[in-house]
Amino acid sequence: MQSSRTLYLSLLKKCLTRFIFPDGDLDHDLVRCHPFSPELRIQGLDWPTEAETMVGVRRLNNVEELANRIFSEGVPGDFVEAGVWRGGVAIFMRALLAAFGDPDRLVWVADSFEGLPVANPQAFPADEGDQHFTLKPYLGIPSDVVRANFRRYGLLDDRVRFLEGFFIDTLRTSPICEYSPAESRRRHVRIDHSGARSPLPPSFAGRLRHCGRLRRAPVLQKSSSGLQGAGGDR
Repeated sequence: MQSSRTLYLSLLKKCLTRFIFPDGDLDHDLVRCHPFSPELRIQGLDWPTEAETMVGVRRLNNVEELANRIFSEGVPGDFVEAGVWRGGVAIFMRALLAAFGDPDRLVWVADSFEGLPVANPQAFPADEGDQHFTLKPYLGIPSDVVRANFRRYGLLDDRVRFLEGFFIDTLRTSPICEYSPAESRRRHVRIDHSGARSPLPPSFAGRLRHCGRLRRAPVLQKSSSGLQGAGGDR
């Protein structure tokens, strides 16, 4: 018999990804819509029309596995989602805290909430030809909508903290960059962003080397349009 915690988290993953009540798969032109594909949704390789996350079931499983290790090993520290779209992964992080009875960790929700900045190939050569900034209608989800999504699942409270703006401006001055060796308070960060267009400030990346764990993941996979994302673990 599965525990109530396992059943809750399993159901939540299927709701956040719309796996149990399928939506559509939006094309990169933001006009055409394809039928739901269970295989693509599991892998996080489509653009959902309604789901709160595009990362897919498999990467939510990975977040849960890492959280299990954090709780079982007694590792202190807050959870951070940098690049949240509609908020699905951050919502799941808050649900993990509730499911495991964690009394004091915070979930930090960091995003511009207005899509990606205009490509600047002069400053960032990797931006050459990039058109992600034109997808604001799909990628630029206002913070009020993300808060409403948290509220929909009964998970919006004072332990959910929003950081609004591009990472280069917000993370360097945010409380999640504060670190005291005496505290040994570590941050567990999941990054969904384009490093060239909104780079992590050195103060944030440097502190992670001492006090945090970083999970970098791709946010866009529409390779047919030339919008292939890139990511990996560090």
